[in-house]
Amino acid sequence: MNEQKANIRYSPSPESTKLSACPVCGSASIKEFFHSKDNFLSKCKNCHLVFSNSVPTSSELMNFYSQYPRYTQTAEVVIRNYNNILDGLEKYRKTIA
Repeated sequence: MNEQKANIRYSPSPESTKLSACPVCGSASIKEFFHSKDNFLSKCKNCHLVFSNSVPTSSELMNFYSQYPRYTQTAEVVIRNYNNILDGLEKYRKTIA
């Protein structure tokens, strides 16, 4: 079988949003962790999370993910495993009253 792999890369556009606070703890104390042409990683000085600091626009996301095949059916085993994982995480769920 001859499979071709698509060279799918996300390159941030000028319209991409740069975060000014950590997406987990909300601290504004973040620093550049790694930077290259296509990668913009920042690190939170408070919780030490390393995250992508380039948030794509909706149109960029649509363009990027449109290159992947769409699956219209999900195998029963995948659904069963997914539900088992969710059941295991249920004890950590917090609800707002």
